[in-house]
Amino acid sequence: MIPADLLSALREKDPELWNTFSEKKIGDYFYFGPEGDEEYGDIFEYQLEDSARCAWLQHCLQEAIRARGWAYQVSCTFQGTRFAKIATINPDGSKWFHDDQHAPTEAEALMRAYLSALSGERI
Repeated sequence: MIPADLLSALREKDPELWNTFSEKKIGDYFYFGPEGDEEYGDIFEYQLEDSARCAWLQHCLQEAIRARGWAYQVSCTFQGTRFAKIATINPDGSKWFHDDQHAPTEAEALMRAYLSALSGERI
């Protein structure tokens, strides 16, 4: 599960990404209504199990990073440590590699790296 303070930081620092993550319809499902007729329902992130929610968050982060023209790396060591880092391009064309961000899941590590890259400092 992603810590609430990180989700709040994401909502504050990148409202557009937050809206994509939290408000975009991810899919739909089919069911029979009370009258026995076919109906469809929408699926949103808050309805997902934790592992699927993390996967959706990681996807949204990866898309946002690519849209900014940044590079990212997400890895897992043989000991099971997950980490992520992001490289951004400075106005002079030089690259700046943000510190590795470690976390229990790839999604959380990538979010920590993304928030660090947005602010230009360590979190």
